[in-house]
Amino acid sequence: MLLSATTGVPPLAVTSIAAGLRRTPVPLFTVCCLAGRSARFLALGLPALAAT
Repeated sequence: MLLSATTGVPPLAVTSIAAGLRRTPVPLFTVCCLAGRSARFLALGLPALAAT
């Protein structure tokens, strides 16, 4: 889940459905998605902030 949230491979929507089917605990799912997406968006946004 963390790898998917960070890289987008496989798509997070697909792994989210799989996590639901596997009955992944909600707190674990939430932390992994939040950490992964935050890392991804920071990696994409920091170069733009540095350029300005």
